[in-house]
Amino acid sequence: KIDEFKRVLDRWYRALQVGPAFSASPLEKNELTGHLQAFWSALHDDINTPGAVAAVNQEVDLVFHASDPDGAEVAQGKSNLLVMARLLGVLQQDPDVWFKGARSDGGLSAEAIEDLIDQRNAARAARDFAEADRIRDELSAQGVALEDGPDGTRWKRAG
Repeated sequence: KIDEFKRVLDRWYRALQVGPAFSASPLEKNELTGHLQAFWSALHDDINTPGAVAAVNQEVDLVFHASDPDGAEVAQGKSNLLVMARLLGVLQQDPDVWFKGARSDGGLSAEAIEDLIDQRNAARAARDFAEADRIRDELSAQGVALEDGPDGTRWKRAG
């Protein structure tokens, strides 16, 4: 069950990474509509946690399937997601921190991963693609997923 809930939290944290940065705003009572109303109703129904989690998952689906990832619908969805998640006591840290989280199984530290990424970037700059691929494969074998983009290389722990 712990692995299952970690996958759920990973999905919720990924939803927070969709679109531009945002901040959650406190809600007035009259703002409880849609998934927020379903969430609140579930909590008021003898703390129906499965119902509340279902409402959170519906909000996450809305974020992932919005027609404009940079639009108001995503910003409002992410804000609603944070409000609901915080009432459940989860999503308390930045998504990047969550995905780079410390390992208790002896895996690579964040510093070691950053060092290998620096080595990989240096190899790529020197056009030594075999070495860059070797480092990427080494990180992958350690459960680290790399995402190369215009702003550089981001990483997260896979699974």
